Amino acid sequence: MDIESFVAQFGSSGAQGKYPVQSWNPPLSGDMDLVIKKDGTWWHEGVKFTRDSLVLLFSSILKREGNEHFLVSPVEKWRIRVEDMPLHIISASRVGDGICVMTSERQVLHLDLDHLLQFSAVDGVSIPYIEVRNGLNARFLRNAFYSLIELADEDGGEMVLDSYGHKQKLLS
Repeated sequence: MDIESFVAQFGSSGAQGKYPVQSWNPPLSGDMDLVIKKDGTWWHEGVKFTRDSLVLLFSSILKREGNEHFLVSPVEKWRIRVEDMPLHIISASRVGDGICVMTSERQVLHLDLDHLLQFSAVDGVSIPYIEVRNGLNARFLRNAFYSLIELADEDGGEMVLDSYGHKQKLLS
């Protein structure tokens, strides 16, 4: 798989949410030697991506099917590896009546009924994440999680986030 063919099709910067990847279902083209590491870095053939524009592009054409992740176009579908979750939450802040988070792909989301706080166990530690779109999850990086803690209120001995009229426990 030639990375430049995707760049030629879509341009060099991602258009988060503008591509209808869920409706693109070409046959599997093969496996690409691309890994999204636990720390959020992207690696192709053992070389770390240094161009943010490529990460933005590829994150915009990323698709999840079952437990597998793919880069898709209308005519190509390449399986990639994801060590943990493909996306990350890098910041959280209160905006009006709710809490907004920003992904490492520069997408702003609201903690609401469409983006509920969930938890997964990693090495015995409960790690928060949210679904960003179509089964693609974003794990909270440590600094973003600390921001959530600062935004939480104590309610009956539990830390609770109140965002857009919906209350969620901060810890599971």
